Amino acid sequence: MSATVAVRARGTAATVLARLPLTRIRPLAEPPAGSGLKPVMGDPGFPVLGHSFEFFSDALAVSRRLHAKFGQVAWVNVVGTQLVLVLGPDALETVPATVIKRSPTVRDGTTSSARSSTAA
Repeated sequence: MSATVAVRARGTAATVLARLPLTRIRPLAEPPAGSGLKPVMGDPGFPVLGHSFEFFSDALAVSRRLHAKFGQVAWVNVVGTQLVLVLGPDALETVPATVIKRSPTVRDGTTSSARSSTAA
């Protein structure tokens, strides 16, 4: 019975926090100048807690809300940790291409350490 009460309390807290007008939509980080990359937009929520109650209560609903609000790649703060959510098959192709494009150690899909070990 106490587990049921805890689940209800978490759900109620998530509902109340989701309705408070404290959202501060902002990019996770600014993309490098001239890269042509778009910033990953998101909402940190409350300090430290972020959207923890919502996320732990119903992660699917939070993911759907973020997808509708920010698109296929968004970020959210959960228990003081910034989570980047990749939502959808097109986004799964976009993220690795973006990482390869941004990373100074990745060239032609391989890391510099992988190249040096294969050259030996």
